[in-house]
Amino acid sequence: MKGFLSYAHHNAAECATFRAHLTALRRGFSIDVWTDHEINAGTVWEDRIADAIAAANIFFLLISPAFIDSDYVYTKEMPAIKDRRRTDNALVLPIVLARCDWKLIAGSLQAVPMKAGKLTPIIDWRPTSNGYDQARAEMAKAITDHAGMTPTGIKW
Repeated sequence: MKGFLSYAHHNAAECATFRAHLTALRRGFSIDVWTDHEINAGTVWEDRIADAIAAANIFFLLISPAFIDSDYVYTKEMPAIKDRRRTDNALVLPIVLARCDWKLIAGSLQAVPMKAGKLTPIIDWRPTSNGYDQARAEMAKAITDHAGMTPTGIKW
């Protein structure tokens, strides 16, 4: 399975933390998650991002005010991701990092993480690692339901 991680560069620290929490999903579901960290010098970055979106069948959106503020995310990435969801049944997983009008970017999609039945941005969890863990658990269920897969691990 191929994944694409979309985030605002302003949230680079949160992205790094999220990627660490995402490792269990990457390994358990054999997801190759692409980020713009893989763009090499001399590469036409817009082409590389478009290729990565075209290849992905699961999308992770790290939503924050900075994410919504990004013209590139809003005008380039989101329309392409929406098209992949519509035409190829790609799974789109909005992860809300901070309080914002996340529905502007994610529409009617269910976002994570949830606490007591209510969306609670990761910044509001104490410690925040609990928010990332809850988001990971909810994403694992979504992947299982969407792809009919269960995570695998090391067998003893």
